[in-house]
Amino acid sequence: MHSNSLPVLAFFVAATITTIPSFASTPDILKIDTSRISESVKVLASDEFQGRAPGGPGEEKTVSYLIERFTELGLLPGGDNGSWTQIVPLIRTQLQTPAKLELQIGLTLQPLNQASDVAVRTPRPASQVSIDKAPVVFVGFGANAPERDWDDYGDMDLTGKVALFLVNDPDFSATPDEPVAGRFGNKRMTYYGRWTYKFDEA
Repeated sequence: MHSNSLPVLAFFVAATITTIPSFASTPDILKIDTSRISESVKVLASDEFQGRAPGGPGEEKTVSYLIERFTELGLLPGGDNGSWTQIVPLIRTQLQTPAKLELQIGLTLQPLNQASDVAVRTPRPASQVSIDKAPVVFVGFGANAPERDWDDYGDMDLTGKVALFLVNDPDFSATPDEPVAGRFGNKRMTYYGRWTYKFDEA
């Protein structure tokens, strides 16, 4: 696990509004030059900016470009100590050796490989995560929706166990003849299908 602090622009103005303002006869009417907006979008979307991803050269170029444009607009910075940026802590998860994950079914061990079999990650700022021989409990879609007459948990006890969920809502791939069909809006993906909900509910 790595914790980084990256600079972000502290003046939250849409990056496309990068034209020097000119006012009409009424002072509170701002004219926008669409050609300059288009120019800025083309620059930021170019290969030179490498996707504008944080933590790399693309971010540095993007921040420098936006600061330059904001300065031309006559805007004032609102970042740390009067700067254009502020430090925001970020957490990056990176699996390092030794890393091992496997399931035991009876006397048989089933190894799981990162990226090909599973995608292992954690939002917790911990340098090491260890789960030793914990039983796995299948909890369906992990949804508890009384208003839809649905409960995947019942009186299940998950203490000290690993909960295994299915992705999406209970009716996401249901056929029309199944009782759950349409109960969660079919394929529209309600909050019950989100991993954040499943985590909180568990």
